[in-house]
Amino acid sequence: MPKEIVCFGEMLWDLLPTGKLPGGAPMNVAVHLTYLGERVHLISRLGQDALGQELTSFLQRKGLGLALVQTDATTPTGTVKVNVSDKHEVRYEIVAPAAWDFISYSEAAAQTVSRSHAFVYGSLAARHEVTRQTLREYLTRGNLNVLDVNLRPPFYSQELLEELFSAAHIAKMNHHELAEISAWYGPAVDLRESMRFLRQRFNVELLIVTQGENGAMVLQGDHFYEQAGFPVPVQDTIGSGDAFLAYFLHALLQGEGVATALRKACAAGALVATHTGATPQLTEQDLQTFLANQRHP
Repeated sequence: MPKEIVCFGEMLWDLLPTGKLPGGAPMNVAVHLTYLGERVHLISRLGQDALGQELTSFLQRKGLGLALVQTDATTPTGTVKVNVSDKHEVRYEIVAPAAWDFISYSEAAAQTVSRSHAFVYGSLAARHEVTRQTLREYLTRGNLNVLDVNLRPPFYSQELLEELFSAAHIAKMNHHELAEISAWYGPAVDLRESMRFLRQRFNVELLIVTQGENGAMVLQGDHFYEQAGFPVPVQDTIGSGDAFLAYFLHALLQGEGVATALRKACAAGALVATHTGATPQLTEQDLQTFLANQRHP
């Protein structure tokens, strides 16, 4: 049965050497969840410009509801300059300000968050005080708050991350982000100890750490789940983490166990990396076929 999910934050264009592609982590997650048949609401803000119109058309073609996407008469639609010279470690230059820095509070949006099964938000969207304050309001209404850590210097601080973690029931990050955040509290320790520390400090129910081609780990209570990576020919890794989160959340909300959700999520992230761009359309059948051809568990 479809679940109602809200994704909050940036929607933008990734400007690659080969051209522009739709992007922004919350938007990518929303698109993949829509592919999976979930009822998805995107809360964001676009400029009243050609880029905003193009992005609106793109999302309408994907079947995504845009009733909660605002428009801004003075600030442009967001853009990001993407460096893919290392296709395994993509680098981003995020232009500021952008329309998504000025997402304003809406009672209609707040009511949607209140009735939703999950509220997905990221750390990048909170870089500006206007959107940050709106996010604070919605986090008090969420039933299952899902934090997608996205450390993009200089748009974060320890204080900001601590606030966002404190509201989260589930938190996802990559292993580089885990190492950086853990270092705020003491000398380096191994990955599992760092995960234990953060889960306990912020009392999150599930802590997810992705490790690129090496797979991912989840800590639930005192139990670790681990999934090896799936070797694939990589086009680029843009959006792989977003697909991972969408498939993990979908499986979890549909009542599948953490181990199954983790395996599907890793497969989805790998499959997206075989394409250019963040939102190639994957189906459950694509995933099942891919997993059936894998030799390792």
